[in-house]
Amino acid sequence: MMNGEGILKELNQFTDELETLFGKYPSLEDTAARDVICEVLQSVFLSGKQDVKIPIFFGVFHPGANLSIHKVLKRFATSNGLTLFVASHDEEERVAILKEMFEKDQIVSRSGNPLTEILGEWV
Repeated sequence: MMNGEGILKELNQFTDELETLFGKYPSLEDTAARDVICEVLQSVFLSGKQDVKIPIFFGVFHPGANLSIHKVLKRFATSNGLTLFVASHDEEERVAILKEMFEKDQIVSRSGNPLTEILGEWV
């Protein structure tokens, strides 16, 4: 793999957190909510901006769901692993590393569910 160990750890933790939240708040599995989550992730990875605005509303009408997913995205967007990954790789390298991780189903929750199953095919 192309030097993405730190971000892989962060992505696996993020995937685990998402899986937990989706189990607690099934409304987050709605396509509109997943689209907002994916927009934030794409913005962070493609633009390299970690100060991306994270919404407080994700298209669901459960305040706990909106607050919880906001916190998870904020934690991920400001994580040391992501900071180092973005600082160490240009956009093309980031995309190549992520593509490899997705193709090999390396981004998974502790229970083994890949991020692509939880969020859908966003990359």
